[in-house]
Amino acid sequence: VDGILYFPSFGQRHYIEYMTASRMPFVLLDRRVSELDADTVRCDDELGGYLAGQHLARLGHRHFLFLSGVDLSSSQIDRLNGFRSAMREYEIPGSAVRVIPGRRVEDALAQNRLAELIFPASYTAIVSFRDEVAYPVINALRAHGLSIPKDVSLISFDNLCAENPALPPVTSIYSAQENIAELGVRMLLERIEDPALPPRNVVLPVRVFDHGTTAPPKQTKS
Repeated sequence: VDGILYFPSFGQRHYIEYMTASRMPFVLLDRRVSELDADTVRCDDELGGYLAGQHLARLGHRHFLFLSGVDLSSSQIDRLNGFRSAMREYEIPGSAVRVIPGRRVEDALAQNRLAELIFPASYTAIVSFRDEVAYPVINALRAHGLSIPKDVSLISFDNLCAENPALPPVTSIYSAQENIAELGVRMLLERIEDPALPPRNVVLPVRVFDHGTTAPPKQTKS
């Protein structure tokens, strides 16, 4: 092949080192790999986590469920760190955030058992690592008679409904500028054209796309 768009999950530095040693043009997508000089394009995940916490805290939420992604993923680490920064800013104690590890989330998703993780609903807001988990969470909440956002607010990441209008709207966080994949392709073509280019690390700012699945907690509504 002439080049590789590589989406690393975790613990895969040796693949990246192999591509580098082989002089294979590549671009890393959507993940931060520490202490590595390579073309990378990703969203600002720490800012995204912070914005999720800030958005919900400003609405008045004080009890949260955080459904994690893959536990060693840089995106999961950064998003949770950013969310916790927002909690500290709004003086919300760590005990008010129930964090479900990514492995448990993925296992429950595969076995159609997400309800076991999200009930009892001792929180007023859910933060989901990705929209692909947020949608079955919505179904589980509705199956138990809960309405979004009347009973539970939900915010997620990736803004998939913007690319696929068949999907229901979910308040989500994603790049405020370019699409990661499109930018990654352009960077890869430039790297193939000029292998001597210095490594580029592009971190895209993010914003909240409010599609109506968050609201003030029920007990504070007038």
